[in-house]
Amino acid sequence: MRISKHDSKVHSRGLLALGGTVGAGLAGGWILRLGAAAWPAWLVFAALLGVTAVAIAATIPWWRALDPMQKEAQLTSWYWGGIGGAAVVLMALIAAAGVTSDLAKGALYLFVGQGVAFSLYWLAWMLARRGSEA
Repeated sequence: MRISKHDSKVHSRGLLALGGTVGAGLAGGWILRLGAAAWPAWLVFAALLGVTAVAIAATIPWWRALDPMQKEAQLTSWYWGGIGGAAVVLMALIAAAGVTSDLAKGALYLFVGQGVAFSLYWLAWMLARRGSEA
């Protein structure tokens, strides 16, 4: 079966995105392993935010290559799958480690962070797309 030009573009950009995110993950691991002992926490945090920005930027060409139906599938899957998966893991950690455990608290903080980031992005998206009648 022959791959269309569009699918080929999506696949090649997807591989570049994968390489960029794996490279960013390796850089983040290096920062944590070597920097955490020698650098102040604020510098490690700033470096990890930079690595995260690089990982996200690496996916932009792939995202732009997707057609509208593929984008909708990604958005729906990440929204419902991400929320459902995070909730299941949160409940499992609370059940296994207890409500007041550091593990459960960390998972809860991650879930709250996802909610805050979602809300801020949604607000920015809505403000950017409001019409002249707003």
